[in-house]
Amino acid sequence: MNSELGLIRYDAMCKAIAECSRVDEAKAIRDKARALEVYAAQALNTEAESKAAKIRIRAERRAGQLLKEAKQAGQLRGKMDGKSKVSGEPTPKLEDLGITREQAADWQKLAAIPNAEFEAQLERPGRPSTQGIIGAVHPVKPTPFVINAQALRAWGWLREFERDFGFSLEEVYPLMKEGMQEDVARLAPLALAWLEAFLLQRKKRA
Repeated sequence: MNSELGLIRYDAMCKAIAECSRVDEAKAIRDKARALEVYAAQALNTEAESKAAKIRIRAERRAGQLLKEAKQAGQLRGKMDGKSKVSGEPTPKLEDLGITREQAADWQKLAAIPNAEFEAQLERPGRPSTQGIIGAVHPVKPTPFVINAQALRAWGWLREFERDFGFSLEEVYPLMKEGMQEDVARLAPLALAWLEAFLLQRKKRA
């Protein structure tokens, strides 16, 4: 560990984090650990970097627990009038605490992980990360690929055209009734315009 981080015993920091009773307290420890993490990375001190990362993530998890408690107690401003349910006094917003909505969401995900599972993920070899732990415990399911029905019909129409139109126009035109010829004459410019627009989009995306 580097000399600065060595002044702060790891177990003492863990104890301090566990004893935090306010979100801003946990956030302050988190920010200090993050600064030490960056400093250790710049100094190429991987051991110190890993220790600082673990302290930071523990503080984030504690902040997530306290955020959830604060919301339930009406001590954190949501979509209502921003007053405490108990005292009626104005309550802070996430922005007031220097926390983004993305951070708040991630930290509460950390807080939802059972202790044993969290500790196991935190102690895995290498430098831990917030997203790595969340992803390992709650892997994101891939979004199933769904083909748009209109796109499928357009593609199918052209494939049918390729398959079925093996004869010349000279052969088929005399066999079409007047109404059929009028429909083709009306629809042909629409089909041509659609195909030209398709080719233009294709060229733009190439």
